[in-house]
Amino acid sequence: MHPIETNNERSSLSKKTLLLGACILATLLLMFFGVFYTNSEAVTAYINGYKTNGMVKNIFLTNYSSNYLTREVTPISSAEKTIFSKSIDLGVTTNSTVLSCPKTPLGLVGRMKYDNAWDINPPNSDGIYKNNLRLEAGGRYTPPDCRAQYKVAIIIPLRGRETQLRTLLNHMHPIWQRQQLDYTVYTIWQSGENLFNRAKLINIGFSEASKERKYDCYVFHDVDLLLMDDRCLYWCPEEDNPRSISVYIDKFKFRPISYASVCAPEVFKKKGERIHLFGGVSMLTPKQLNDINGCSNAYWGWGGEDDDLYIRLWSKGYKIQRESYNKSCVFHMIKHTREKSNASHLGRFSLINKSLLRMGEDGLNSLKYGVLSIKREPLYTNITVDIGAPSKVLQQFMSQNISNLWSEKCNRTIPYILED
Repeated sequence: MHPIETNNERSSLSKKTLLLGACILATLLLMFFGVFYTNSEAVTAYINGYKTNGMVKNIFLTNYSSNYLTREVTPISSAEKTIFSKSIDLGVTTNSTVLSCPKTPLGLVGRMKYDNAWDINPPNSDGIYKNNLRLEAGGRYTPPDCRAQYKVAIIIPLRGRETQLRTLLNHMHPIWQRQQLDYTVYTIWQSGENLFNRAKLINIGFSEASKERKYDCYVFHDVDLLLMDDRCLYWCPEEDNPRSISVYIDKFKFRPISYASVCAPEVFKKKGERIHLFGGVSMLTPKQLNDINGCSNAYWGWGGEDDDLYIRLWSKGYKIQRESYNKSCVFHMIKHTREKSNASHLGRFSLINKSLLRMGEDGLNSLKYGVLSIKREPLYTNITVDIGAPSKVLQQFMSQNISNLWSEKCNRTIPYILED
């Protein structure tokens, strides 16, 4: 005969079973959550990763490896307690705890002395890098102790002129770092021997840099201009107008340049407007560049592209910030002779006259080029590009000086096919 199990015994057994199950579940939960809560800063970083498009999560998974069975945790070192994340695909550095850099950088020195000997005999690339050891590959810099106010792409249209490039980088890298910029330097190198096309290289620089990272500000920088006062900041806040900062240049006796263009569009001239020099060093936001469809791609050789860009910006209601921006924007121009590949564009006057009619179809939306190589040098990222060539009819149009009459220079028929 089997013993009869009473209700009290069944109740006691059930309680023991539930208690044992609860203990096992608690043990499993402690093992599981112990892995994640051993270091609260890592957990905070992990959670904050979802607030920064998941980028902080990458560093969590890299620096906070663990084994569930043994509960071995690789601790984050004290140097890494401020969690950084660098995404190669997006090129973004995220700092979840460091405060923003001040709007007026503290380490500026003001007006600087310059030895003109550097114009023709700058240090070699290794020597420049030794003085800028905080640079990352590709000419990238991020302030070490604060979060930069702006992420800046510095675009240098280029072909040849390596000595001037070294002079520029030797002089400007320390300035950009004192200004606490989060910046990358891009040289956009035109391959081949066709006429130089600065405006098209600017469009390419904007296009290629935008693929790597979301920049707040794009600085288009001629290779022969050196800033002489670091209080002239390479910033372009979204709420501001486009900035042309190379206003006071020693070559022009530090006098701003403006002129009434005979061949400007009629609507521009009727308003009594003058064209202000907008080349050299200019700064625009992505919105401003997209509003005007970038630069015209039709200016092969020397001249006209800056005026065209100025008129495009004017047509969209932008008030160019020049003399009113900063009296500290004083530049030295490195002496050089114009290259044969940069001959004058004799058809530029008609292009300027029709600039507003062409703006919707000539620019970023019609940009054609091929990337031949991208190299991350210590001081800059070099992007070598094949930008094609002007069509034969455009070459003829560019080389012919058909008249000395401005009315005829301004109103020539522009070829329909601009590129081969």
